[in-house]
Amino acid sequence: MTTLKSKLLLTSMFAGIVGGMFAVPAIAQEDTPETVATTSDADEAEAVQEKVYVTGSRIVRDSNLTSSIPVTALGLEDIQASGAYNIAEVIRDLPQAGVPGLTASTTNFSVFSGGLESIDLRNLGDSRTLVLMDGRRVVPGAPGSSIVDFSMIPPDFIKNIEVVTGGASSVYGSEAIAGVVNIILKDDFEGVELNVRGGSTFDKGGEQGRVSLTTGGPIAEKGSFLANITYDVRDGIFARDTDHPDDEFYLGAPYGFIINPAYSSYSEYGRFDVGQGSTSAFNNLVYDNLLDQVVGYDDVPGAYGYNRNPNRRILIPQERYSAALKAQYELNPYVNLSTSLLYAHVSSDTDIEPFPLSSEDIYDPTGLIARRDPNNGVPLTNPLIPADILAAALSNNMQSLPFARRMTEIAYRTGRYDRETLDLTIGVDGPLGDTGWTYDAYFNHGRSSSVRIGTGQINVLNMRFALDAVDDGNGNIICRDPTARAFGCVPINIWGKGAVSPEAAAYVSAPGLRSAETEQTVMQASITGNAFELPAGPVGLAFGMEYRELSTVDQVDALTSAGLNAGNRIDPTIGGYDVYEVFGEILVPLIKDAGIIDNADFEAAYRTADYSSVGGNDSWKYGITASMFDEQLRFRAVGARAARAPDIGDLYSGNSQSFTSTTDPCAGITTATTGNYPAACLALPGVQAALANNQAFFYNQLETQSQYVFFSGSELLKPEVSDSYTVGFVFQPKFLEGLSASVDYVNFEIEDAITSLSTTRSARLCMEGGNLAGDPTCQNIIRDPATSKILYGFAVPINAAVFKTDGIDVQVSYANDVPTFGNANADYGSYSARILYGYTNEYEYQSSADSAPSSFMGSVGYPDHKVNVTLGWDKGPLSLGWQIYALSEVDYGTTPDCDTAYAALYANYYPGSRCYHLEPDWYIEHSFNASYRIEDWGMELYGNIDNVFDEFVYLPSGLPDSDTGLSTAGGVFDPIGRRYTVGLRKTW
Repeated sequence: MTTLKSKLLLTSMFAGIVGGMFAVPAIAQEDTPETVATTSDADEAEAVQEKVYVTGSRIVRDSNLTSSIPVTALGLEDIQASGAYNIAEVIRDLPQAGVPGLTASTTNFSVFSGGLESIDLRNLGDSRTLVLMDGRRVVPGAPGSSIVDFSMIPPDFIKNIEVVTGGASSVYGSEAIAGVVNIILKDDFEGVELNVRGGSTFDKGGEQGRVSLTTGGPIAEKGSFLANITYDVRDGIFARDTDHPDDEFYLGAPYGFIINPAYSSYSEYGRFDVGQGSTSAFNNLVYDNLLDQVVGYDDVPGAYGYNRNPNRRILIPQERYSAALKAQYELNPYVNLSTSLLYAHVSSDTDIEPFPLSSEDIYDPTGLIARRDPNNGVPLTNPLIPADILAAALSNNMQSLPFARRMTEIAYRTGRYDRETLDLTIGVDGPLGDTGWTYDAYFNHGRSSSVRIGTGQINVLNMRFALDAVDDGNGNIICRDPTARAFGCVPINIWGKGAVSPEAAAYVSAPGLRSAETEQTVMQASITGNAFELPAGPVGLAFGMEYRELSTVDQVDALTSAGLNAGNRIDPTIGGYDVYEVFGEILVPLIKDAGIIDNADFEAAYRTADYSSVGGNDSWKYGITASMFDEQLRFRAVGARAARAPDIGDLYSGNSQSFTSTTDPCAGITTATTGNYPAACLALPGVQAALANNQAFFYNQLETQSQYVFFSGSELLKPEVSDSYTVGFVFQPKFLEGLSASVDYVNFEIEDAITSLSTTRSARLCMEGGNLAGDPTCQNIIRDPATSKILYGFAVPINAAVFKTDGIDVQVSYANDVPTFGNANADYGSYSARILYGYTNEYEYQSSADSAPSSFMGSVGYPDHKVNVTLGWDKGPLSLGWQIYALSEVDYGTTPDCDTAYAALYANYYPGSRCYHLEPDWYIEHSFNASYRIEDWGMELYGNIDNVFDEFVYLPSGLPDSDTGLSTAGGVFDPIGRRYTVGLRKTW
């Protein structure tokens, strides 16, 4: 761990370097006379090879050298031609991009990330992709994580985007295990540009619009500025507006059925268990208040179910205000001041169906009451219970009335999100006197705040008081508890559709509130230059140090924190850490102009970090590049060790409840069961009681579905470690000017990856260890004292998982004039083509080093082949573009045949049921764009159509990869369909 002494030493070193950088130019300025470039000086300057920075390195290189690791660049033209509302949509089409965890379509059901947009490189996780802006860190947008929200970045302020895949932790620090997305902002714009655009789908709504104003220019001939203000708005789309509004459900193997309608059994009428011997807790009777009669819930299949799907969003509406500023000013030839400021306010709305309430939510919110407890339902003294339902319950010796009901009278479950991001950077850079070395130092502070106001939850305590109603003797129905009455208790009628009065609904409703704030401070200083000359050229060096501090406070309202709003209980997350880092790079020229070899270089980088949370970790890389045949063929190879320190959420996240069933290793145990755990199971009182009565120790469906898990953080975590290497070549033949091609093999292996120790695995390890009181895995499992069955558990993060993936990346681009076929006076314009292709050979995941690996290849989101083709043509004022995005066929998990016995059963019971099998096929999506420039007016008209042929992959609910409410895998396939954008850009 970092000691106070070492922190003070590092801080002093940091201050010394920065102070020295400011001091040197003042002296040098006195000794350096002002110079005026002559014509010969200008000509000589043009002859000098341009120097550039390449994402993935801090050493300045000749622009004709490629990076040692693959870099995929998206230019301004790519961003403008896409018509994307959010730039994350453009990046996700790259072959290197995996399935994002957060999108505008897949976060409608999220607890606190509705509307966030993230990037996941190589399918290794959003938190393992580092997002930079102008090579510098950006404050995270998802509380408790390192995930940057792309919604806060104004698209019209972007110059280009560079994506580097490979372990870049030695250059940029933690989170760069899978790679880096570097968003490079504009810096050389002069004038004023107004951009106005709008768009929509063709038949589903989802209108969107943007007004953006960009201006820039010089500052007193020694500086420049660039500013942008943008307003965006986008309407949402509900599932009812699509071609798949019905609540269908895929039953799965071996049945292979689509159940239609597969309505929720949480009926608007209420469904009440009157104890007729069913193993289901909420099975029997419904009071149809429209017919004024009590009927069996299943008497008319689907009649009393609730269709959830139409009320779910497939696209989250959003409104965004943003302002951005970049400025730089040269104080003198050795000191250049710069600043950048980014502010964004993003509002989003999520919507799902009303709350599905059960009596267990009200009488057993903690899950500690034994199953079928006599008091686990509405008191039978409630005079609102319909007479037939009450009589049935009494005849079966019920002591209370369990129920399940859709609370449509309360409110839809909505979330209004307001997120605000402010990111400020102040920097200084310049040459270190006349030494040929340069320095760069900056201070960055960012703050991201989030507030969610939710509706549709139920106040458990108030609901309990409202259900305990009595007749006051004068024909008035009142709440039994006098204290509750004094605080406004209103009896609630849950028998029948629409039976809840507005007054009762107001009394039991529980608006939710959640707020979070993340702050990040970064200070960094680095020096770059040539150390000395070798026969093959100068040795380049870059070294420096960085201090980074990150903190998060994420809190919820009191009812949610106590688990008393009928929903999932969430504890606050409060934590932070700081880190001191020292880094360095070296570029050593090995060979120059030796026969067919033009040059060969060796490079290496190293970074050591000391975290206040997890201690020290190191990362490094080494690589070789070689250019041959007059720069036409270049080879490159890099090996890297990367690291990711645990996020604040990984370390300090409070308990968060989720309903995930646990497989008990003791289920089905008998005295004849063999293995290394039966003895511990047989010692459980509940197992002994079941076997003594000649009964099996097993869980019924209700007991399995009502189990839940608390996910939390752990301060015992350590950094993840990744080893990766890339080997490839770049081909730029001079005999075919305009052609560039690269092929790279990439290989990743992550060990000690952070994963949750599931309650199923904890239960197994506990029993294998003898169910000892001091065993921490046993402490993760809470069993019912009477039945010994698992009630709930704690899923604790541990360093155990292993990821392995490898594949090939191919980039081919070509641009040239359209052939004139001998007609010297003809001009058919110019054309361009770019092919990005990714082949994934394998993707394996192990939950722990001793578990069997699982291959994801060929499943949804893990295709063997991924292709992005961009074609363009330009002549005079007119430009046309065509993009093809394709994924190879995957296994959807459907069965080719339906069992005939079940087919007959479901066809009779659910008339809309049908056998279902989705044939694997390539997913191919086409987009088209066009623009027309009116030079005399400084105007450009543009437009595009995305998903021209309305491609859609229907995946009904019940399939593992179908996102709830979307009827498809929203992070893989387009859930929205054909849409268009038109706009106008005007410059002055």
